[in-house]
Amino acid sequence: KNSMFSFDDMLQLSDLFSQKSYEGLSIPSGYSSSGGLETIIEINDRYTHYLIGGTTGSGKSNLLHNLITSACWNYSPEQLQVYLLDFKEGVEFSRYAKDLLPHASLIATEADTEYGVSVLDHLIEIQSERYNLFKGNDCNKISEFLSKNPTEVMPRLLVFIDEFQVLFEGRQKDRTIEKLTT
Repeated sequence: KNSMFSFDDMLQLSDLFSQKSYEGLSIPSGYSSSGGLETIIEINDRYTHYLIGGTTGSGKSNLLHNLITSACWNYSPEQLQVYLLDFKEGVEFSRYAKDLLPHASLIATEADTEYGVSVLDHLIEIQSERYNLFKGNDCNKISEFLSKNPTEVMPRLLVFIDEFQVLFEGRQKDRTIEKLTT
């Protein structure tokens, strides 16, 4: 209430790449308005999907930038890979393309729905490959796989889509729904 906190306060140099994604991602995202407690978004094998909604100008894009920055600060590229899809004509994610983000497997500025669906196809392929690895190792989660294969590297994948609803517009709508529901 009576305190101000800077996002930079969360990004301590000692925290750079200090986290392991073995059990999931724990991403500092801001401070609570009551008491200034740090707020954390947990992304793990149980809570895997988040959708951020709000009116125009409510801060959704700022939150996405905070999450991208915080996640990439706390986890090394070996622990975390990000995919950034920007359907706002490059307005939001182009800043990451200028100074290449080492965590980025994809930075798509000015993406269209057809390209977005092809990215979903690629992610489904990765998911299928991982499921086959899990099955071959008698497990069903990244944490179980890595405990059985401690020398393997399997980063968590974090996908950020600005203007997600664009994937459900036009000719690609049915393909998008199919990809997200199978």
